[in-house]
Amino acid sequence: MGKKPTQTESSPTDSPRLPATIGGLAAAPYNPRKIGESALAGLAYSLEQFGDISGVVWNTRTSHLVAGHQRVKALAQKFGDLAIADGSICLPGGLTFPVRVVDWSLEQEKAANVAANSPTISGEFTEDLPALLAEIEASMPDAWSGMGFGELLAEVSPVKPPSGQPPPPTADNPKPCRCPECGCEFVP
Repeated sequence: MGKKPTQTESSPTDSPRLPATIGGLAAAPYNPRKIGESALAGLAYSLEQFGDISGVVWNTRTSHLVAGHQRVKALAQKFGDLAIADGSICLPGGLTFPVRVVDWSLEQEKAANVAANSPTISGEFTEDLPALLAEIEASMPDAWSGMGFGELLAEVSPVKPPSGQPPPPTADNPKPCRCPECGCEFVP
């Protein structure tokens, strides 16, 4: 008897068919990420050189994990030493995570490892992130706290001064100085 699909997975019979080309993969309209031209060029180069290294990638030549170190660590901490079968890490309940196997030199492996973790080719959040995080906090409070989204919100939100206080100085709003001789205020 087959395993029943859960909320996080579906069976091939009830899933819509994938589009024939990536042009048919519509971007989520709420996606709170953007990527600059330089980062996009670096990401394209990384994809061309190494393929998708965002999951678990293992180099058969060196027997090293290339990417997915933190994913593997988190899975092991939660579930112990999980089996790998048919090219996938097998979780209790039937969920699987594919392991991409590559055959790279140590030099290629090191470059791919850095590319997989480089913030210079990962894009950045847009101003839409706080609203999306508020939706997640309201609808999925366990996900909100479990993934540290409050810390992310604090990281991307501007610091607000206490009520009645002037905003802190910034490059766009520098703190005025007072001339010790005449007492006039000026912005340097």
